[in-house]
Formats: sequence, C-alpha cells, structure tokens
Amino acid sequence: MTDSIGADLEKVLGKPVSIARIPEGHSGFTYFVTAGLDRFVLRLPPPGARIAATADVMRQGRIMKALHDAGLPTPAVPVICADPIVDGRPFILMERVEGVRIEPTSEQERPIDIATSAIDVLKRLHSVPLERTGIGDEEPVGLTAEMMRWGMLMQRAPDELTMRAGEGVPGGGKVDVDDRDLLEMYGADPRDYTWFLALTYYKYASIFGYNLMLHRRGKRPDPTYETRTDTIVQFIDEGIRLLG
Repeated sequence: MTDSIGADLEKVLGKPVSIARIPEGHSGFTYFVTAGLDRFVLRLPPPGARIAATADVMRQGRIMKALHDAGLPTPAVPVICADPIVDGRPFILMERVEGVRIEPTSEQERPIDIATSAIDVLKRLHSVPLERTGIGDEEPVGLTAEMMRWGMLMQRAPDELTMRAGEGVPGGGKVDVDDRDLLEMYGADPRDYTWFLALTYYKYASIFGYNLMLHRRGKRPDPTYETRTDTIVQFIDEGIRLLG
C-alpha cells in the first residue's frame, strides 16, 4: 500500500518521495515521508471511513496549523488537502519534528517537571482567541451532546472493562502527579474542577476502550492497548471516586 500512496504523493509534490509506515505511535494511519531535503509526516483517514470525528484529518490539520501560527509547540502543516487524491483519501502533510517519546522521557525526567511543562502549554493553549484556533466558526457543543458522544464511545469498549472488572499490565510512560498539584500549577480551585477531572478520566477511558475494541476486531491492530486494560478500569474508578 505504501507504494501506491508514495506514487500519489509524488504527483502532488512534483518530486520523488520515499514513504514508510511509522513503526511506533498510535495515531492511526501516519507515515514518514522524505521528499528531497524535506521531511514530513503524512496523515490519512482510515480507508473507506466517513470523514468525521477522528477521521477528519483536515480539521486536525486546521487546528494544528492555527496553533502553530499562534506560537504553540505544534508542527507546521504545509499541506491540507480535502480532495481524495492520496490512495483515494484526503490527507495532510505535517512538518516532521524530532522528539523523545513519553516512555523514555518519563524515566529520564521528574514527573513534576513533565507536568509543569504540560500545564504551561495548556495555559497558553487556553489563552488563544477562539477565532485563531482553526475551528472558531464551529457551533459549540452542548453538555448533553458531549456526554452522549462519550457515552456512545464507552459502549463500544469491551464490557469486562467498562463494568470495572478485568486484569492487565499498566501501560508505559506513566507520569504520576497528584491532581491537586496539577490544579495548583494551573491556578484553579479544586472545588470548581472536580467534575471536569472526572470527565477527563471518563473520556480517556472511552478512548482507550474504543481503540482496544478496534484492535481486537482487527480494524486497527495495535497490541499496546492490551497493556492498558488496567488503566481503563482505574480511570473509570477514579472518575466515580471524584464524583462520590
């Protein structure tokens, strides 16, 4: 498949390219692309998928491009193409940025330093004006619709996990920082953010559970999600504890 993708991309860029599936990472259909001296990351939606939600790579590209232009640490996005050109799919090309994965970073750096850096970027992200986010023209999503969306995603996760049972091996890259410390770094009152913390745990449990379902059905093989079953259960339990 990479041969056909590369051939299509050569027509777009007008120069020979080499392309390789990214061996690590869990962002679906992403590829390393080298075109002369330029190095990119190619992002495609799943084959045959309806272009919406996580398959809407153009929306993802618009957000990243807008945040990059606003000075946030996101890659440049030189190409956002909504036409079904590369392997019959729309695509985006991102600047390839060197970095270190979270697994070795979590072993080499102090958790509090990683969390401080993340909170600093989060505060900068929240300060970007809506009209400069790339999605400022979209209608806001109400609370009911938001909860229904995550509820439907959770229903597609394996029952033995969402019913708060099951065993597994915790995933790598853990950064263990107390929630209260995170809120203090951000400058938030814990009494105002308990519900949002619980929703965060629920959302990540839904995402991990959904991706585990895709893996087990062979739609998007990624064995790493088998190592996160215990994490899914813990996220659900922690969200319930916060609301208790």
